[in-house]
Amino acid sequence: MRNAMIYVRHEPLAHLFLTYGISASDLLSDHLKVPKHLLLLPPVDEQEQIDPYTWFNIIDGADQVQDFLRSKAGQTRCWLDYSSPRFLQELTPNEIAELLYLGHAKTHLSSPFYYKLQNELVYLPLRNGMVNMYLRNESLFATFLANAINKYMRRIANEEPFWLRLRQQHFLACHMPSIHSFYHYWKMAWYLISGMSGFLVKKSVCHFWHRKLGSFLMVS
Repeated sequence: MRNAMIYVRHEPLAHLFLTYGISASDLLSDHLKVPKHLLLLPPVDEQEQIDPYTWFNIIDGADQVQDFLRSKAGQTRCWLDYSSPRFLQELTPNEIAELLYLGHAKTHLSSPFYYKLQNELVYLPLRNGMVNMYLRNESLFATFLANAINKYMRRIANEEPFWLRLRQQHFLACHMPSIHSFYHYWKMAWYLISGMSGFLVKKSVCHFWHRKLGSFLMVS
């Protein structure tokens, strides 16, 4: 875990984040509303619920969505959220074909945000362990990034010997204001060096590390 890495590459024109080390469970937060409906892109699992119009697997209900995002399938399946089941029936054959391409090629043919679905997020895991993540509202990514950093810091702290963990019960978590500030400075490509946190932004490439815990973040 000391070699844990988080990687982020941002393509602002496409609203795309290519990430490593950020999982589907990191999308859950007390600060964000959990989607009530997910559309799972093929392959189709006939043992799961299937929408009769698109013939894609679907997940209905906030509790079911949370369970899915915490499961292994949530990390490995391609999916996107949508606002209402009745809107699935309004998708055209061309739009369904675009969704098939999205799940197969792991990239967009046209905009991955559909007016009929009103989707906010598209999650496309790649075979190399990375994830293509499209966000309609890009500012939400700061929350996902903070959740991932805190997750790794807790895991690393728990690997310390018991007598050392007694002294580190209240390790410094990565709070949202810090992440929002980091996100702002990175997008503006400013220079920022802070010796206390080990935080460096230089041009459009950022390295973040915690010297004691050994976690590492790279953004380009």
